[in-house]
Amino acid sequence: MNAGIRAAPTPPNCSTRSANAATSAAGGPCAVTCRPCAPAGGPPRSAKHLTVRRATHLITSHPGHLDENAALRLKKLLARCRELDAVTACVESFAQMMADLDGHRLPAWLEQAEATDLPPLKSLVNGVRQDLAAVTAGLSMQWNSGRVEGNVNRIKRIKRDGYGRASFDLLRLQILHAD
Repeated sequence: MNAGIRAAPTPPNCSTRSANAATSAAGGPCAVTCRPCAPAGGPPRSAKHLTVRRATHLITSHPGHLDENAALRLKKLLARCRELDAVTACVESFAQMMADLDGHRLPAWLEQAEATDLPPLKSLVNGVRQDLAAVTAGLSMQWNSGRVEGNVNRIKRIKRDGYGRASFDLLRLQILHAD
């Protein structure tokens, strides 16, 4: 470990005992990266552990598409970690802005995201502000580059399949006459 870098202290009830275990703003273990352990000498917890992937799915899913159990898990998760509650509010408002094609709400969303004081969201805000006009246009217009990106991916797949075996002429024919 570098002399200038210090690892964050591990919460006393963290089962992972990793040097980079996160804690929530309330001082308790973060609901995603740490699991509270059973008391010393006691049996391990039998509850299903909430992974980062599951938490991300809960946060990014449309609230109307969650079943009762998932909605309850999300509510418990957000109650345990204020940072995730702020991120969820930003995700929901951005998703609504995308669905409604309301690019004019982007400056207000940038202020909301910056007010969370979370470094990843601040970094996103700085990146969006560098090309604000393009992002606003992308959120306001109904046109997108989905068809172009699909064709690019199709051409890349054809090239990958024929790598080392096909000449340029064969590649050209496959691209032009592919299904």
